[in-house]
Amino acid sequence: MHGEGRAATGNGGFQKFVTSRIFVRRQIVKKRKEPHLRVILALAAIIFTIIDGGGAYALGGGALGGNRERVLISSDIGGSDEDDIQSMIHYLLYSDLFDTEGLISSPPHKGRKKDIFKVIDKYEKDYANLKSYSAKYPSGDYLRSISKQGALSAAPEKGYSKATEGSRWIIHCAKKKDPRPLYVLVWGSISDLAQALHDDASIKKKIRVYFIASWNLRQDQNAFKYIDKNHSDLWLIYSDTTFRGWYMGGEQSGNLENKSFVQSHINGHGELGDYFSVLKGGGIKMGDTPSVSYLLRGNPDDPTKESWGGRFVKRAGRANWWIDDPDKAFAESGKAGAKTVNKWREEYLGDFQKRMDRCKDKAAVSETGKSVYLFSSFRGNGEDGLHLAYSFDGYKWTDIGKTFLKPKVGVSKLMRDPCIVQGPNGRFHMVWTPGWGEKGIGYAHSMDLVNWSQQKYIEVMAHEPKTMNAWAPEIFYDEPNERYIIYWASTIPGRFPGGDHPKERNHRMYYVTTKDFESFSKTKFFFDPGYSVIDSIIIKRTNGYVLVLKDERVAMRRLRVAFGRDVLGPFQNISEPFAEQYSEGPSAMKIGDEWFVYFDLYHKKKYGAKKTRDFKTWTDVTEQVSFPKGHRHGTILQVSQEILDGLKRAAK
Repeated sequence: MHGEGRAATGNGGFQKFVTSRIFVRRQIVKKRKEPHLRVILALAAIIFTIIDGGGAYALGGGALGGNRERVLISSDIGGSDEDDIQSMIHYLLYSDLFDTEGLISSPPHKGRKKDIFKVIDKYEKDYANLKSYSAKYPSGDYLRSISKQGALSAAPEKGYSKATEGSRWIIHCAKKKDPRPLYVLVWGSISDLAQALHDDASIKKKIRVYFIASWNLRQDQNAFKYIDKNHSDLWLIYSDTTFRGWYMGGEQSGNLENKSFVQSHINGHGELGDYFSVLKGGGIKMGDTPSVSYLLRGNPDDPTKESWGGRFVKRAGRANWWIDDPDKAFAESGKAGAKTVNKWREEYLGDFQKRMDRCKDKAAVSETGKSVYLFSSFRGNGEDGLHLAYSFDGYKWTDIGKTFLKPKVGVSKLMRDPCIVQGPNGRFHMVWTPGWGEKGIGYAHSMDLVNWSQQKYIEVMAHEPKTMNAWAPEIFYDEPNERYIIYWASTIPGRFPGGDHPKERNHRMYYVTTKDFESFSKTKFFFDPGYSVIDSIIIKRTNGYVLVLKDERVAMRRLRVAFGRDVLGPFQNISEPFAEQYSEGPSAMKIGDEWFVYFDLYHKKKYGAKKTRDFKTWTDVTEQVSFPKGHRHGTILQVSQEILDGLKRAAK
């Protein structure tokens, strides 16, 4: 409010040429009818295409260039200026590009967490349209779960007071085991950040702060003075006037003028557009948005380089502190540095216009293509790693043609039974079996299924020293409880009598829960049908849950289903087998009105499939489906065309 490596943006000479391109284009257009300038026009077009890469932006890099950052916003939304609401609407339209980790209500005045919820409520009404463009838009429930109440008033003279829900959340997010920095965007008083730094100064090495100062600074000067005096090594952009370039100056002719833009490109564009258009007298202010646009285009590692959120200079005596550029050449109406933002006005408003259009209409088929289904799998014994196949109809599956992750954890270093789910923030989580006789499972995460985190070995059965194995782990996201359930099959010799396996494998199902894949609940017992059971998957329906399971008794080894009201059971009314003997590794996906259940016919070295509407009556479609040679069981998930395109590019 106010009263891992990235693409470089080029050297100064290159930048001056590129940023002057709009002026050159206009001059050429004005004189287009003069014959002697036709050659100049053609050459200019060629040069611009080469320099700009043929795209619509002079700047590369940033989130729009594929760099995904962690973001936490501290805002006085609902306080005394409506522009925080405008900026929050803008952020949510781009939230598919970020890992949003926190939304904190901070001072001053009357703004509260409920004011964040008001914007989320509008966002939810546009969510179906937005998600048709990108599967990475976070759900409203997820956004509410990370919204926290911060301080209700400014800090006392010492600059800090008592911990708040917001300050504790800043610490929690900063200390996550993620190699990326957490960008803390401060749109209101800096009170909660000061409190967090006081309570745990170690978070400094994990956070980067973009502070919209000006009026916000004056609302809690004590908190800022505390940071300035005691945390001079904090990475911080201090934008006192640069941010004003978002709405002051720059190209404002025609529909680019503040009020005209709202009327032409925001009003009537979904719930978010209608909410935005009545704020600030029907015009653009969005004074906090440069902190977001700084991450959208440019190189956020270096604040001295060009970005949509401004360019800054080092504060004397501070290694990681940047301030407005005092050079008068970059001032707009006396506001230092503002021209380093408004020079990009056509670009950032043009892109914002496209984002607002998403609220109005769902993506056309030509933009998103058909529904994309992705099937994870392994080959052989799982030595070479993760394979992926895709389908548009659930019948024909095509291998993408690359091993996307090599196994590195566990004793045997295998990657069998890879299970992938996508969380509400767009992140993909994968677990797998790392070996035949291990007490743990493998884990890694990714935003695009191409670039993966460091692999982790989770010792889920370490508390049972006699455990023989931990097979075929699966992940289910339990949305009502905002947690992930990881479940698998293990044998503990002698624990359950009556097993008929020659190697004494008498499996039962176990589980743990987690919210962040960093801390886990204690391992608990999940499912016991009275005989050896493996390869279970949970399916959510409108009237409860279905558990597809493999009856692992030697004489049986076939798939069945059971039914339960709750996600963790009890699962009862176990069906007769619905698949032939020697079937395992089930995976399910709802396609249209029918559920397709695929399974590995491992003795025949082929894949089978059946479809059903009620999990009682089945239609065999085995002869109608086709899979890549050597495809072994994993899981199916639905992804965006964008994800598939990225996988295909990586496979070339």
